[in-house]
Amino acid sequence: MENSCLEAIGHHRQHGSAETQVNPANTLTQDTPATVTEVAGMLGFGLSKTKMLVASGEIRSIKDGRHRRILPQWIDEYVARRLG
Repeated sequence: MENSCLEAIGHHRQHGSAETQVNPANTLTQDTPATVTEVAGMLGFGLSKTKMLVASGEIRSIKDGRHRRILPQWIDEYVARRLG
């Protein structure tokens, strides 16, 4: 993909939408792992669907204590597979 999913999401986060304004300081960088909840919002999926994608391995993740974290490149890989 020429533009990463994160670039588009970062743009959306910086400019917000009519419903919500997001603090640009919370925008993910290429090295910052995201929570499952953040990924659900980025992809426009519900939390249950995103958890299912993580549990099935469709979206790669790492265990961080009791939590799961997802690297930005793994989100991009998932999107690329869905588009390809």
